[in-house]
Formats: sequence, structure tokens, C-alpha cells
Amino acid sequence: MFMLAGFEFVRTKHTFRAKDKNGRSVGLEPQGKAGVPLSKVKKKTQPRPYPNVQDAHAPAVSWFASRGWTPQPFQLEVWESMGRGEDGLLQAPTGSGKTYAAMGHVLSAAKASGVPRGKGRLRLLWIAPLRALSSDIAEAARAMVDGLELDWDVGRRTGDTSAKEKARQKKTLPEVLITTPESVHILMAQKGGSGRLADVDAIVVDEWHELIGSKRGVQMELAISWIKQLQRNAGRPEAMVWGISATLAQPR
Repeated sequence: MFMLAGFEFVRTKHTFRAKDKNGRSVGLEPQGKAGVPLSKVKKKTQPRPYPNVQDAHAPAVSWFASRGWTPQPFQLEVWESMGRGEDGLLQAPTGSGKTYAAMGHVLSAAKASGVPRGKGRLRLLWIAPLRALSSDIAEAARAMVDGLELDWDVGRRTGDTSAKEKARQKKTLPEVLITTPESVHILMAQKGGSGRLADVDAIVVDEWHELIGSKRGVQMELAISWIKQLQRNAGRPEAMVWGISATLAQPR
């Protein structure tokens, strides 16, 4: 299957969909764009595989257990897919656990590494088109970061961000940043912005359906394409790109 990310066609080996209580799949799988030859498919120059995916996700499973939760099959599948360095698209109903499915791998793998590399650099860039969502996402991320005892910062960058916080982000971005398509472009335009953003390991686009076919969607695609090109030019592993959505019509 294929999805459009940053004006590039990237192969997604899996499209994940949650199931309802009767075991029926929710939503539709994305359809490949007709006439796109395999030679046009862009593959990562240096994927980010993890030798033992199960070990990498043991911290997340333990943290879930401490809260009385059990990871759902689709969450485990997404973590495993990200552990193999794959891009993907997740469709699941609101409240089913999409947020922790999309961020669980990055946080858990850092904890499992023993020495969470990259303190002081961006690890997870979360692009949300609705500012109202950013607070909830940041709260969920902080809960998992604190639960895993990671020495990481979780930050937001929207039109409501204080001048003091914006000034601090000009020097160093938090390890987890929740932002909007417009704010990503502001960060890109800042002095030194390319270096700060090019360190990212994973990019998650929330509410994918809200951006498809819109001007803000073009902004998002341009930003992702720009970041990935910077990484290629520097010989760095390319960031994984994941879209998540609760409401997704038949994409073409």
C-alpha cells in the first residue's frame, strides 16, 4: 500500500485498524494511487530497526500494567511496525488508544535502551491541526514520560505558546513537541531551525483526515518533505512518518 507523505510515495507494509466489540474492522484501508510504479516508491536510506522489538516495548507494557491496562493488539502491532522503522497509517475510533499506539514505541525504546540517547534534541514531532487537541496530547505524553522515568521534556508550540517558551525553543526543542502545521513552518524559518528539526526520529500527523486535500495539508507535506531531505543530505536516518485518524473516508 502507499500513502502520500511529504510529496513522496512511501511503502507502508501495514495499515492498522482497530476493531469494534464484535470483532469488525472500523473504517476502510487506504487505496493505492493508480499508475504509481514501484520504481517511484521512496525507501528510507537508513531505517531505524531495533534488534529485539519485544524488549524495546517491555517498558511500555509494564507501564500499561501499572495503570491496570493491557495493550490492545493494534497498539502492539503499531509499536512493532515502528520498531522495524516502517511508516504507516492508523485508523481507530476516538478513545481507543491511538495516541499511545503512535507514541509508545519512541518512548519505550528510549527507556529500554538504558541510556536514553538524545537528551536535549527532538525525538518525536507530533503535528495536530486542532490546537484544542494539543493539551490532551501533551498531557498523555507527560504521563507516559513520567511513568517511564524518562528525563525528557514535553512541549507545545501553537499560537498560544508564551513568548518565554518560544524563546527557549529557539535554543533547544523538547524531546516531544506537539505543534501545528503553521508553527512547524515558523520553526523551520528560524535561525538554526534546520538543525533542530533534522534530529527527529518520528513524525506523527494527528487527525490526518482534517489535512488531506487542504492548504494546511500542503503545509504539512512540505514540512515533512523538507525535514526528510535535510536528513538525507546529512546522511542521517530518515524519520518515520505516521498518520492517525478516527474518521477517514476512502482515500484515493
